[in-house]
Amino acid sequence: MSESASAIRTFPITSSGFTAIVAPINCDYYAILGTVNGAGVIRSSDPNNANAQHTIGSGGWYALVVPKGSYPGWGSYRFKISDTVTYAKSAGIDDLVIVEFIC
Repeated sequence: MSESASAIRTFPITSSGFTAIVAPINCDYYAILGTVNGAGVIRSSDPNNANAQHTIGSGGWYALVVPKGSYPGWGSYRFKISDTVTYAKSAGIDDLVIVEFIC
């Protein structure tokens, strides 16, 4: 069995605009674990498109879990350090969103 690595990071989010969630490590998956103060999170694949959003309710979570190698063109990692993996904003109060990045 191979070892895996992960990194948990917090990102400040507001209800007024999207924040880019940026990979701190080379990784294949990420999970939005929730927020520090319990606000819901609005996740977006395109912050300029209202049809590209999904609200994760308070206490909810989201994970990108896709079998590795599912998409041609991916190198050894889906996301490289400093790639934007998604965008997030608060569905309520200004908060910190907790995201885990997994190799």
